[in-house]
Amino acid sequence: MGLKFGAGEGIRILLSVLFCYDLQRFLRKVHCKCIALAVLFFMKSFLNLSKILFFFIVCLFSASSKANNFETLDSNINFEDQGAVYYLSSRCASLYISVSGLLKERSAEVSKNYQETSEMLMVIVYMLDMKLQNTSQEEAVARSNELITEMVELYRDDMESNYVKTGSYFEDTYIADDLLSCKSFIESI
Repeated sequence: MGLKFGAGEGIRILLSVLFCYDLQRFLRKVHCKCIALAVLFFMKSFLNLSKILFFFIVCLFSASSKANNFETLDSNINFEDQGAVYYLSSRCASLYISVSGLLKERSAEVSKNYQETSEMLMVIVYMLDMKLQNTSQEEAVARSNELITEMVELYRDDMESNYVKTGSYFEDTYIADDLLSCKSFIESI
């Protein structure tokens, strides 16, 4: 038997997961600094090249083994499940805002298209939040903007990390798959 909960509870869970991601990103930064300090300690104390090399490799491995912030989206959702539509709309709006920002200087027209689509998706998110949470428009807009801002940051972190590793922001990543899922979702609404 699977767990069952309402769409409102799903939104609260999603917000708490995003808080955990923020905490994870903070701890990841602290972790790399601790490893760097350990390397400096061993360099100063022992001047043993093998120990220095070992800790340098550990630091590189921990920095490069960063997990993705999101799982790949599935655009094949039940449109009757408003919580799922809310989540997919939020993720797609966030992704399109991120892509729009990347393309702003390279291709203003394409960037504008992504931005306009994200704005349309954000309206869907606001409306669903008002309905699911039974809140005012102002509360729904504030909560949804906070959620989408967090998601944009997570997408940008993964895009930047992938660019450093591969020279591409989203090729051969879950982000490329998400773009296809979002395109399919947008075409179906």
